[in-house]
Formats: sequence, structure tokens, C-alpha cells
Amino acid sequence: MEIKHEAGLSVGFLTLDEALAGDWRAVVPPGQAAPEIDVLRVAEPSRDAWPMLRAAGFVPKPAKISWITGTGADDGEFLAKLPKGERWSIRRARRMAVEAGIRITVQDPVGPGPLGAFLEIYRARIGRMRHGIPYADSQHEQILAEPYLAVWAYLGEQLVGGCLVVAAPDARFTKIRYSAVAERFRETALSRALYVEAVRVSRERGFTATSLGTEPNLYGHVAKAGLFSFKRRMGFEPLPSQDMGNSGGVEADRLLRLDGLDSPALILGFPESSDWRGGWGHFYTTDPNLDLGPYRTDLMADVTVTRMSAGRPVSGRRE
Repeated sequence: MEIKHEAGLSVGFLTLDEALAGDWRAVVPPGQAAPEIDVLRVAEPSRDAWPMLRAAGFVPKPAKISWITGTGADDGEFLAKLPKGERWSIRRARRMAVEAGIRITVQDPVGPGPLGAFLEIYRARIGRMRHGIPYADSQHEQILAEPYLAVWAYLGEQLVGGCLVVAAPDARFTKIRYSAVAERFRETALSRALYVEAVRVSRERGFTATSLGTEPNLYGHVAKAGLFSFKRRMGFEPLPSQDMGNSGGVEADRLLRLDGLDSPALILGFPESSDWRGGWGHFYTTDPNLDLGPYRTDLMADVTVTRMSAGRPVSGRRE
């Protein structure tokens, strides 16, 4: 077993044989105390090993999830496919932006001044996260040099939010890569208005689809479980990242405790059938009465809930 520390999470990487042996502590060298591990992981297990891994408590899954949606023929067609409540939230977000005096603009290519102001907002948002990683910080020069465009939100001359979109001319779809809004505008759902504008801009440039990012497939760590359902309500579909040409791969995870994760944690596992259908939702929670309403989506093929006590699994149910 090899132990790696990933943004506050302790991950024990096992071989397939070690994972199937049952007791992971047996692979700890003699004389050493068993380490505190949050997640056990098998990298790139073959498909024929998945049933055995499931029987041993592991969840075969895409390592990363990417999100995709069609841009529609116009705003009306794009919005029509969203849930009624989400359409209302977007109208409300747009109305509140207008009432607050916010103007939304598009900049192509991205300018260094607005980018610097955006990165300040972005860093502040990431800094409030338990395990936030400021990926955009290391991409400053790349953002200015590559085919990025920006959707900015201004209050007067002050930048208060935005999203950065990769719009490579030879690509099949645009990618909403980074987004952030000032803390005082988070309750106004300004991000919704920015995302819809990014979809519109993508459509106007001839793209028929856009992506809303890629995340590690362990929600409750860097990204939270609520983000998963939010993106789905916005009309985006979750896919294994490798299916969209992004880096990814296959892993099998077994959660041992929630100490390094927020509750509920969520893994989108491969279903037992060959049809992806949005995956199988595996929830892990300390709440014996967890309401799945805010987290479950229409594309989950099935759902299991594992209750954790003192950070460790004590019971499970299928819903």
C-alpha cells in the first residue's frame, strides 16, 4: 500500500490483490501502527474485477466527472429544458442583477486588468473552502495567451464576478473553466446569470455545446455534493471525463471515514449495467435522516446511502 495526501485527504493506494484480501491493515509493515486513512483506492482496475471490488466494499468509478450541455437554438430553447424552479431562479438572478445596477459584458480576448481583479475574487472564494485549490492562479499567462473569453459582471467600474471560457475554434464545445463572484453577491445567484450568458456567447460563436468544468469524483472533498445537483439543475449532464476527451481514468474507492470530507460525501459510481445513465449515486453521511432531495438528480441510475458514525460506516441502504 502506498499512502498519498491529497488536499487534506489521506488516500491509501492498494493493488487489486491487496484490495480483495479484505483487511487493508494486513499490508502495513510489521512494527508500524496502522495509519489513519480516509479513502482506500485501486487505480485502473479492469472491468472484469469490478464485481469482486464491489463485493469488497469498493465503488468502481470514473476518476473525474465532466459536465456537458447543448446550447440550444436560442435562450428560450436552452431554458425550456431546465426544471421549472431553476428557470425561476435564473429569471430572479437576472432581475436582481439589473436592480443592483450590475452590467454583464463579454471580453474576447481576456484583458490583464480584469483578469487580475477576477483572480482576487477567485482566491477569496477558494480561501473559504475547506480543501480549495486555486488552479487558476497558475494559469494566468495561459489564460491571456490562449483562446479564452470572459463573461464579466461589473457594478459601476468594479468587477464583482465573472467566468472564464475556453473557446478554441477547432474544439467541439466551449469550456467554462473558472468562475467566481464577490461574496456579497453569492445570495443573489449571480453565478446563474453568468453561466447562462456563457452558454449564449458559446452559441453565438457557433458552438452547439458547452462544458461546466471537470471535478474529482469524490464530492465532499474539493467540490461539495451540492455542486453536483446544482450543475444538473442548470441542464448539464455528468459524464466520465475521458468520454469528453479530458484526463481521467477509472478508480475504485472505499470510504473508511468522513474526517477529511464534508457530509454528505458523494461518489458517482459505474452502474452494474453497461448503460452509464448518469451513474449510481453513493452517498456517505453522518446524518441518520439525510434528506436526499437537495442532492439526488434525475440521471442517477440508483442510489445507496451509507451512514457513518464516529467517521466510520455503520449501516447502508439502497433507495
